[in-house]
Amino acid sequence: MRPDKERLIRRLAYKARDAVECIINYEYDNNNGYHNCVGTLAGMCARASAILSYLFDQHDIEHQIAYGYGHVYIECDDKIIDVTATQFSLPGRTLIRPIKKMCKNYRWRTSILFSSVDHLIRWQSTERWPWEQSVTERDLEFL
Repeated sequence: MRPDKERLIRRLAYKARDAVECIINYEYDNNNGYHNCVGTLAGMCARASAILSYLFDQHDIEHQIAYGYGHVYIECDDKIIDVTATQFSLPGRTLIRPIKKMCKNYRWRTSILFSSVDHLIRWQSTERWPWEQSVTERDLEFL
């Protein structure tokens, strides 16, 4: 990956993380304290990945939304980009690591690749994901 592309990807990942932190704090405040884990972003992986996918689409960055063992993340240029990896006690605000290194951990062993955010939304609906973890168009308002 070219250094300028890597910097852009990291900047967009941080922007997605900021948006998800805003969403979770807003929903926590408006749901009497009930929500996913505010500090770690646990439960926000699909929503964060959808936001990051939207940002990548705006910058023509080829990628796929991936699912493995109950967790959603992005695959791009043979790397895993995970905005909510903090829920697994990994350091840093975002995770950007080679797929080969991360597939040793069951959370990042991809079992499904989604062609679009709409595909992810339809899949979440058929799988009956909890409402607070399901992607909505409103999520993009926090960018």
